[in-house]
Amino acid sequence: MKIEGDTIVFKSGKSFFEKERSGKKPNTVRMVEYDEYKKIINLYGAEGLTKIRIELVEKPSECFERELTDISLVGIFCGKVCFVFSWRHEE
Repeated sequence: MKIEGDTIVFKSGKSFFEKERSGKKPNTVRMVEYDEYKKIINLYGAEGLTKIRIELVEKPSECFERELTDISLVGIFCGKVCFVFSWRHEE
């Protein structure tokens, strides 16, 4: 995970990447460290995070960007924080 301005960036493997890009699966579940959790909560709450970019693991230059519609906290597991990031699929 990285944050670039108003965009949160994740990498996905080929099978998930294709589903996410096509809109079949307009969300991603991610486990983040506690310090990352605090950044996400602070930025999203202040409307500082408005977009998500998903990069293909095997070829990071292949990516797509979408408007975030929701960030939901699922819970804390084994010391990591689980989120669901959802976006609006562009037709």
